[in-house]
Amino acid sequence: MLSPLFSAFGAAPVEQRLRLGDARVLVTTAALYRRKVADRRASLPGLEHVLIVGPGTEELPGTALFDSLMSAASDGFDIPPTSPEHMALLHFTSGTTGTPKGAIRARGPDGVHPRRRPGDAAGQSSSALLRSDQDGGPFLRPLGGSAAPASLS
Repeated sequence: MLSPLFSAFGAAPVEQRLRLGDARVLVTTAALYRRKVADRRASLPGLEHVLIVGPGTEELPGTALFDSLMSAASDGFDIPPTSPEHMALLHFTSGTTGTPKGAIRARGPDGVHPRRRPGDAAGQSSSALLRSDQDGGPFLRPLGGSAAPASLS
């Protein structure tokens, strides 16, 4: 499940959302990790992996470099089966009036379509698989359109 985080959040709101969402993996830059997560990592025992991405990438204690892991990974990958009821996205409210509330979007017909093929909408065939959010713009725009599992970018 993906949970995009707004990069302008301070360290406390980031920690709160990682805890509330029971984050296991965080994908972020070295600079954001240092500023917002590193000092709070011990208070997030469920956070098993931190993957560092982006320019000026450097491995920090308790993290791994995303590009290094991908270079060592197999070229083959089978997308596991999912159903329309599987959770896909976890968005949080702003939390301006209290503890942020999580809203889950399922993969079903009104949410994320994990196996949409590029030609499907136009009635054309294509072998490429896309992962796309049917209407994620309002949620992903604050991140510049990019997000990753418990992403802070």
